[in-house]
Amino acid sequence: MGREELSEIRQEQMQGPVLGKNNPRHQLESCSRKKDLGFLVDNKLSMSQQCVLVAKKANAVLGCIRKNIDSRTRWVILSFYSAQVKHIWSAVSSSGLLRTRETCSSWSKSSRT
Repeated sequence: MGREELSEIRQEQMQGPVLGKNNPRHQLESCSRKKDLGFLVDNKLSMSQQCVLVAKKANAVLGCIRKNIDSRTRWVILSFYSAQVKHIWSAVSSSGLLRTRETCSSWSKSSRT
């Protein structure tokens, strides 16, 4: 081994690990906050304060789910109702029951009593 090879080996040994994202052992600083199951947990907060934050987040998620289900349920009910009304309306109008004023007036009288 020549002197140049020895000096290169010594320089590599003296450099140590490279700092940065690509080095798994590198840690910039310790942090009091961490993400736990999608929620940001802070060591400076008490347990009850952390529970309140998690409950708020959970309620927001549940509210979004409920709104989505309500809108889908409303859409299904309206679709079903309009299909039934169309079917009944076509049957009644094709039978000729709504062509006379007497039929309409008798229906309105029966609904009042």
